[in-house]
Amino acid sequence: MEDSALTVPHEAGTRDVDNRRRRRWTYISLWMIVFIALIVRVDDLDRRGFCHPENFVSGVAVPEWVKLPPQRLTLTDIIATTPKDGHPPLYFILLHPWLMTFGTSLTSMRLPSVLLGTASVILLFFVARREYSTRTSLFAAALVALNGHHIFWSQMARMYVLAGFLVLLATWLLWRLHEDDRPRHRIGYFLAATAALWTHVYCWPVILGHVIWECARALRGVAPQRALRIQFAAFILAIPVCGLALIQSPKTEWVEPILEYFNFGYLQFSGAHRFSSVESSEGMRGSLILAPGLVLACLGIMAALRSRSVVGVPPLNSRASKAFDAPLVILSVLVSALLVASASQFFLPGQRRKQAMLVLASLPIVMALSYPWIVRLIEIIASRRRGALFAMATYFVRLTPVLALMPFVVFATITQFRPSFTARGMIVSLPFLELLIAGGVASLSGLLAASSPSLSSTRARVAALCVATAVLGLHVNSVVWFQTVESSPRDYATFAERLKTAVGPNDLVFVTNTYADPPIFYYLPDMAKQFVPYDYDDVVSKSPNSTVWVLLYDDQTPTPAMERALLAHVPTATFRAPNCTATRFEAKKSQ
Repeated sequence: MEDSALTVPHEAGTRDVDNRRRRRWTYISLWMIVFIALIVRVDDLDRRGFCHPENFVSGVAVPEWVKLPPQRLTLTDIIATTPKDGHPPLYFILLHPWLMTFGTSLTSMRLPSVLLGTASVILLFFVARREYSTRTSLFAAALVALNGHHIFWSQMARMYVLAGFLVLLATWLLWRLHEDDRPRHRIGYFLAATAALWTHVYCWPVILGHVIWECARALRGVAPQRALRIQFAAFILAIPVCGLALIQSPKTEWVEPILEYFNFGYLQFSGAHRFSSVESSEGMRGSLILAPGLVLACLGIMAALRSRSVVGVPPLNSRASKAFDAPLVILSVLVSALLVASASQFFLPGQRRKQAMLVLASLPIVMALSYPWIVRLIEIIASRRRGALFAMATYFVRLTPVLALMPFVVFATITQFRPSFTARGMIVSLPFLELLIAGGVASLSGLLAASSPSLSSTRARVAALCVATAVLGLHVNSVVWFQTVESSPRDYATFAERLKTAVGPNDLVFVTNTYADPPIFYYLPDMAKQFVPYDYDDVVSKSPNSTVWVLLYDDQTPTPAMERALLAHVPTATFRAPNCTATRFEAKKSQ
């Protein structure tokens, strides 16, 4: 009797020691992965040259005549020029004080992206632990840490990695809100979701995935209406971004980027030659690893579905679950309507655009008024739900699959009507795709053992380990592959060095004043007064004997206005950098 009484505490103490040991090794492994993620992102950070569209950051001086983008030296400049950019201004507003403090060197402007990309690895681990095992979560974190496409955009002064970080943060806070309904979790989730929507239009499908997941939970009777109210308030507050989305319309192909989304998240992005000097044939074609990526992603979805159905929490009391958070929604409506109306009056050119934005200003009120009806509709459907189809639909709404697939589905649909799908925009859902792939790899050993009784569990684990090693090897190879990818097809740094030595202090420099011109001023701030963007005839007539340089990018040719102004000049020299051409014209000697 005494021996058995002593055994139980001893076994409990042993389990506690083992648990502490496992936690310690888990966090040691995590911090090793994070350290590697930081090293590969900070390595050679300033190697790639300054380019478009990095020149939309604040603090870089350009002449007043520059159109894309206009000069952005202050917060007021950022807000006033946002309609010409088409991207929400939050990233540039957050980056502005950093640049004012640490300067606009390449390392300084890109370092926040490095830190956010590294922090995303940590956040993914904590999100993943609520869906999969600790080992699978570590593997998923390692895949994102070594994803070459994610590393590339973590080394650029753009908003994509911030958008991905905010989406991960919002997802983690949504979990925390379900586990512990405290005000700090509600406020945190509202701020993270709103900030994500104000960072990039590509965050909207992911937050929509949150809404779909919450609706599925409501239909299953767990009454998560507090989270739904927060999501509606976030959508209402971000309605002004809808107007910007109407302005932004990048002309991009969609078939290849969508296929390569399942290529382990663009590991060997065969479309990289669009912005790189490296031809696609030099890298592994995405189609070669598309099928394995799809299979592992599907296995990851199956593993998530097998683990448990839509996770529930104890129902809130009826008064709390049906209450309408009037202060939060009213504030969101007022701020959103004011922002939209202000933008229509002060920032948007064209009467038709202003009228469209004024109509959009009524949308916050419509959404706020429709919310109680939406909740009521969910309650009616939940009370009448019948049949296996409905049960299957709610069962398949898992958070990770929804967040990994929703942006792909939404933008694949939108691009049938409007070209708006870009590979870089899918950074927001890339971590969730990698999590599905990690879950698929982790489920292989059990799947192999179940499908082949003659296969021992040891051999099944070895086979799964070989697949995991191959997947990790592909990611390591992607790090090397993306090191060859440049930030732009135009080598402004080399071009600027040649111009510094060739262009005299009294020479004129003709440019076409397109989006390709502004980055050159990052390298040639002292020569800005010599550049001529228009009225070429008038400028040349005032200095008929001046030497004139014509700068052209990509496939540009001299404009008719340039040719007329240079009728009395002859070309005497030309030099080139990648996709950059400078031709010198000298005045004809009088006979």
